[in-house]
Amino acid sequence: MLNRRTFLGLPLIFVVGESQAMEVVNPNEPTAKAIGYIPKTAIVGSTCANCIQAKDTGNATIPCNLFPNKLVHRNGWCKVYVKRG
Repeated sequence: MLNRRTFLGLPLIFVVGESQAMEVVNPNEPTAKAIGYIPKTAIVGSTCANCIQAKDTGNATIPCNLFPNKLVHRNGWCKVYVKRG
């Protein structure tokens, strides 16, 4: 049985549930085009995975501050790229 004491001890993810699946940025959408986003770059060492704007989770797609509630390809690149230091 779930009482108040055990309920308050549960991690937040169990209380709220999983967040909705985020969609991957389409390179043809206006914001992506404006910043020159490409899902796979040929520039060695300059990818979304090591950009200050993105959070590298180790997955093929990762969250980026430039696209709220969307994911970018970890091997992508855009004009706003700044290497994480």
